[in-house]
Amino acid sequence: WFPGWASQVADLYFSGTTSAFVLHGNTYDVFRIGKEEDKRYGVLAEFLAEQVFGRWSLVLHYDLGRGLRALAGRDEKRLKEMVTLANKKVGDFSAIQKDPATALALLDRFIRNNLIAQEADRLSLALIIDQASYVFPAGEPGRLNNQASSQLVTMLNWAMSPYVKRLNMAFIMVDEKLADLNDRLTGNPHVATIEVPLPAEAERRTFVEDT
Repeated sequence: WFPGWASQVADLYFSGTTSAFVLHGNTYDVFRIGKEEDKRYGVLAEFLAEQVFGRWSLVLHYDLGRGLRALAGRDEKRLKEMVTLANKKVGDFSAIQKDPATALALLDRFIRNNLIAQEADRLSLALIIDQASYVFPAGEPGRLNNQASSQLVTMLNWAMSPYVKRLNMAFIMVDEKLADLNDRLTGNPHVATIEVPLPAEAERRTFVEDT
């Protein structure tokens, strides 16, 4: 039942091909979470947090409305652990402004510290950025404001870093319309662009029967 696009993300990541992904297309749909005996449906970020990165130290979610927060799906114990760890290693989320520049600057500092940490102290991180075109908007570098240019360069630095690829760190940028994202991001060979397709007839039938 695992969707093909999610298997593609996992294959590319665990093969060491890339740590940065752009998911586009049917991103506002709900997705099956859990095995047959315990399945439910949730939004894309929940699916990623539980099914793809369910065993990672930190799964962080960013959008302009809520800012940066830990995401653990319905596992309350894991959420509490991640919030404590994130506040210690990244910063106090309640004091972080919602603007992406502040969030990415804190994450960049965390990633740098994680790279030089002792192996036993390194943390696995998955960062999910919803509505990513607001963070990495389309446009030529000379026409972007300084903040947007800086955010784009930060993400590209993470994507292209061979040191980041050696650690368990992944960056997932989600937006319905690929054309709204900066083409220097979507066209970069270190960034995998994957379409989330509309569900097939069998999947739609199963959803109707389950709900």
